[in-house]
Amino acid sequence: MDNQTPIRLRPVNLYEDCKLALQWYQDLEVIHFSEGPDVEPYDLITVQAMYEYLNSIGKLLIIEVFEDGEWVSIGDVTFSKESIPIVIGDRKYRSRGIGTEVMKKIIELAKKKIGKN
Repeated sequence: MDNQTPIRLRPVNLYEDCKLALQWYQDLEVIHFSEGPDVEPYDLITVQAMYEYLNSIGKLLIIEVFEDGEWVSIGDVTFSKESIPIVIGDRKYRSRGIGTEVMKKIIELAKKKIGKN
């Protein structure tokens, strides 16, 4: 990752984070790569339904980076048995290796979960 920008994954706050994520899921590039080429941008109700579903099948987490003295939410990831979808919703953070760092953090979470079982 460039400049070693610190990242963290935090649990989703469904009410507040859906409003934040709305801007990501109205971006045609995000929709194209996460949902497919013929999917329309999401409205708030669709984002809420998606987040509720993702949180029910796994652990939905918000991706944050530490910049200018504060944590900034830039995307989301779901840690589930079926898949691990990662969305870097804020364009300025794409192609910086953040997805790779998120996967490393997910692997750490998986190891901790296995260790508890």
